This record gives sequence, C-alpha cells and structure tokens, in this order.
Amino acid sequence: MAARRRDSIGQAYFNQPLEAKNKSELRCDFGKGNYFGYRAANEKKIMGTEVLDNVESVNIAKFIPELANEPRDSFFNPYLAEIEDFSRVSK
Repeated sequence: MAARRRDSIGQAYFNQPLEAKNKSELRCDFGKGNYFGYRAANEKKIMGTEVLDNVESVNIAKFIPELANEPRDSFFNPYLAEIEDFSRVSK
C-alpha cells in the first residue's frame, strides 16, 4: 500500500463523527496495557503539565497469530488486506 493510500484510509477513519470512532469496546487504554484501538485528542496531559495533547490515534494490532483476536473497528474490514501488506513491509 502506498503511503498516500494508507494516509487516505486513515484520514477517512478520522473524518468520521466522534461517536463512530469512540466505541468503548474499541478504545485503547495505555493505563491498562491496551495499546490497540482508538484514542481521542485531548485525553492526556503532556509530560506532567496541565497541557492536553491534541493527538488523535488508532492502533491496529499486528497481523500475527498471537494478536489475531484483538478487536478492531469494522471500518477497516474492507482495507485489511492492504493494511496487512503495508504493515509487513520493512523500511
């Protein structure tokens, strides 16, 4: 998957309304050791300050057997083959 295509898929995901992305079962929670899923902007303070970050992110588990059962947003289903191919490319 070319970087432009990857970015287009990601931007389409982030362009969805917050309610579509912010599903409790698909949220990442670093504090609980869950690194996969969606995290909204302004949820975390920067380096011990009172300043909130403005980073919105979504992390998809690697395509390996150990992580095969990690939930992911159904938005990505049509793109999984492309995302998997891109994730396996080493730079």
